[in-house]
Amino acid sequence: MNCRWLNSAASKLFLPTVLITAACSPESRGESFYVSVSTGNDSNNGSASSPWRTIQKAAKTVGAGATVIVSTGVYNERVQIRRSGSPGSPITYQAQGSVIMRGFTINASYIRINGFEITNSSTDAFDGTGVFLKGASNEVRDNYIHDLIYGEGVWVSGGANRDSVSTQNNLVSGNRIVRARMAGIMVEGINNLVEGNDISHSIQNPPGAPARSGADADGIRFFGAGNVIRKNYIHDIHLTEAGNHGCFEGAGACPHIDVFQTWGPASNIIFEDNVAYWTDDGLSGRVPLVNPQWAMIEAKPGAAVTNLIFKNNVFMHETTRFGPMNFDDDLGGPINNITIVNNTFVRLNGPGSGGGEYAIVMNSGARLLTNATIQNNVFYDCGSSGDGYVRVNGFTADVGHNAVYMSSGSAPAGGPSPNDLWMVNPKFVNFAGKDFHLQPTSPLIDRGATLPGVSDDLDGVARPQRLRYDIGAYETP
Repeated sequence: MNCRWLNSAASKLFLPTVLITAACSPESRGESFYVSVSTGNDSNNGSASSPWRTIQKAAKTVGAGATVIVSTGVYNERVQIRRSGSPGSPITYQAQGSVIMRGFTINASYIRINGFEITNSSTDAFDGTGVFLKGASNEVRDNYIHDLIYGEGVWVSGGANRDSVSTQNNLVSGNRIVRARMAGIMVEGINNLVEGNDISHSIQNPPGAPARSGADADGIRFFGAGNVIRKNYIHDIHLTEAGNHGCFEGAGACPHIDVFQTWGPASNIIFEDNVAYWTDDGLSGRVPLVNPQWAMIEAKPGAAVTNLIFKNNVFMHETTRFGPMNFDDDLGGPINNITIVNNTFVRLNGPGSGGGEYAIVMNSGARLLTNATIQNNVFYDCGSSGDGYVRVNGFTADVGHNAVYMSSGSAPAGGPSPNDLWMVNPKFVNFAGKDFHLQPTSPLIDRGATLPGVSDDLDGVARPQRLRYDIGAYETP
């Protein structure tokens, strides 16, 4: 039994000694329990031959170490989990076959959620997500989460200040998230890992949805401290989606679609080995600044954004208008210590022509954005005759050792930064196939600066393979 020993206040009033009582939750170490919507009954004992009917019955019953196996079927329930597992003995909820249900609200620790199909039309702030979790050492793996009317696909909640230690060391991995509202994933708390998820088609205002303050349509929103965001694929969030093109119909604002977004607080966050692919939906660029961006990083007063590292990511964009990594101190909070290294930035449809074609823009109008490093990156068709490949306003960033190439033959405005490899074809393995590994004859091999914080590449290949680092997301063996 897991027990909490409690002093009985009532006993203190009447007895000369303090009566100690135990509040205990059951252990189910190594035991498996079963749920079947077609053959179960919640008055059963939960065995394979006598399964429960609802997942909620299991959530109210089992203890640390239990595995709850949920059989194929449609479960019209939102499961509330308040009973925790323990270190080395989590409680596992495992879908067996196609299990369609309305998701999980987890206020507990050491819980595993595996293999469910989750969709719901709840308009509650917490229950309207695919999975809401607040706790430690939980795992949300390999679920298909889609078509949510009100909330994010997964919300790792860090509480009012976004960085509560009660939410830490959680794992969100291998989920496919389609048509979530606001963002595919929102991660708060401390030392959480968001890894290997596929996020697409986020919606600002799904048809029939109630109004939601600040509604948007992003890939991943991040806050908190020490979180790692890696190996995710964020793609195909379109203004043409129903609910995303209100500004074209006089029905409200369009979303400002971002791969990554924050407005703080956020500190010590690593973004590595992610792939972002913004396709041209035909509406991008028609409204000023309404265009999918690779990032939108701001900070509100008292909510600093500091120590962000972007490394070994691939950022692709089909549109030739705006859409950079955008860092701006316009909200009045400090942003500092930004590191953008060994990434590959590619505009797939050629150089832009409408203004704002830079890949990275850093605006320090309030002098609150400081200390940025931009090195060892590939910039392919980023910039134009009116814009450099990077734009920095209000401070001096450490920019250099990048590879810059324009397929038009016309160099970007501003010229090269120190030690740049300027206007030389990087020789990708297969540009049309979006394979941005380097050919053995690429001039980017051995031309980067040595960066101790980048020990490998997007594939896990150690850096350097020769005397110096290669430029871009990939190191050539």
